[in-house]
Amino acid sequence: MLPEEVMAHSSEGDVWVSVFGRVLDVSDLASPDPAGPSGLGGRLLFALAGKDVSHWFEPDCSQVATFVHPSSGAAAPLWPVPTATGPPGPPWWRDPARVRGLLTARPRPIRIVDALTGLQVLLSVCSEDSLARVLQRCDAFDSDEARYECVRADDADGRPLDRSRTLLENGIEDERDLFVDLGLPEDLYVPALMLVRRDSAPPGARLHAPGHQLPTWA
Repeated sequence: MLPEEVMAHSSEGDVWVSVFGRVLDVSDLASPDPAGPSGLGGRLLFALAGKDVSHWFEPDCSQVATFVHPSSGAAAPLWPVPTATGPPGPPWWRDPARVRGLLTARPRPIRIVDALTGLQVLLSVCSEDSLARVLQRCDAFDSDEARYECVRADDADGRPLDRSRTLLENGIEDERDLFVDLGLPEDLYVPALMLVRRDSAPPGARLHAPGHQLPTWA
């Protein structure tokens, strides 16, 4: 899941946060009203809606991070983290029923080009996304997805890509770190995928669009 998808849930009654890579639904705990059932902790949770709150907890996520209170010398919560009310169970930050997905380890950019029209879209996708999921994010297909094939824009042979695999598994590397190491802008080059109609292409045919040369600039 992309950080932007988590941030989309940041309104009253619809609040998600991430904790150590897990995306949690805390809509019942977060409230802009400090007099709400979760008190000040609920207001703080609402203020951080759509964001990461891993810093609230110990690295193993077992409990809320603490500090030694200067007056009492006792361990005290570092943050006013709200607690869930109701039947006994795991605390909300370890409750599997609240999990809505996993935060991507690394978003990456990709361009998708329609070979017939030349239109293109630049997307941010999860590095863990399958090609099928990448194309769903693009929503570039008409009502019949099977009429299209997806190829690398820099592949002169037009070999179809495997939709069940990730971009990296299809040989499409994320080279941004290399560019940065070389002192170049990380967006100097963004890999491109090309959508090609295959209405009447015979089996094994090169999937180039009629009259269209696959660009080598990606």
